[in-house]
Amino acid sequence: MARRGGISPDDERPTGPPQLSEAAAQHKRGLEARLDQAIGNQGGNWTNLLPTLVPALARDPNQSQMARRLYDLERGGFAVHHLLNHALAQGPLPDDHAAAALWYRIAGLLSTGEGVPTPKPSPRRTSSPARPETERRSTANPHRNGPSRGR
Repeated sequence: MARRGGISPDDERPTGPPQLSEAAAQHKRGLEARLDQAIGNQGGNWTNLLPTLVPALARDPNQSQMARRLYDLERGGFAVHHLLNHALAQGPLPDDHAAAALWYRIAGLLSTGEGVPTPKPSPRRTSSPARPETERRSTANPHRNGPSRGR
């Protein structure tokens, strides 16, 4: 997708910043709908769930980026609901840049190990423990006593 000039290269929103005029905003919504249809919803259920959990995110232009991050964490086995509950328990999010504030809190929790998946035991077969020397079978002739003398 070609991006028009004047959009910061750091802006990860595919259709750029919010538009001020109603006609431009309506065109932007149409582009976003077509984009979602073409590439699918990359935020999974979080795209629809986030605005209901955090109303400030409904107005945040970075909401889809936040949904994508949560979806990626969830796919990686992280306890996303747990992380969200702890992040939101720290207090209300600001009306301005709510997604960035929420991600800052979640990143802080992740840095302490909160919500990090526990490794699952490998289904690989492990070797059996070594048996004591007295239980091992000798490779020497069982009918001979003592060490070999090389005869």
